[in-house]
Amino acid sequence: ILAEPFCRNPLVLVAAPDHPWTRRRSVPFAEVVAAELILREQGSGTRAWLEHYFARAGGAPRARLTLGSNEAIKQAVRGGLGLAVLSLHGVLDELEAGQLAPVRAGQFPLAADWYLVSRRSHPLPPAARAFRAFLDEAMPALLAQIDAQLARFSPRAGAARDAG
Repeated sequence: ILAEPFCRNPLVLVAAPDHPWTRRRSVPFAEVVAAELILREQGSGTRAWLEHYFARAGGAPRARLTLGSNEAIKQAVRGGLGLAVLSLHGVLDELEAGQLAPVRAGQFPLAADWYLVSRRSHPLPPAARAFRAFLDEAMPALLAQIDAQLARFSPRAGAARDAG
């Protein structure tokens, strides 16, 4: 098996725009570990990454709600039911529309990648080659969009907003 990373998939902490943590310059990671979160179901990749990072800090995610889709989680967060950790890719539109807000917290964004996986012993089929070509063409614009949004999760972004 050949696994090639093709895109960063940062996991970010988001809240409703009026959540008190969105106004803080930075939230210590220990506070995030102690907080109740809206989580994906057991077995989801996002949940697995979150459990891994929390375990490194000596904790485990505490569930306020467990939901089976990112859309349901985004709606719950928008409704003020709590905080969530989601893929930045999945919340780009809501961040840009002001429906969700970034929380600047220690350890976040969590580093994760998406991979293209293939069998070393077999050439890629035509559809997979076309998909790879599409990714090669589309990736620079997507990465620029990701970088622009990641800047909003930096403690410096909170300091600049606090000063303004």
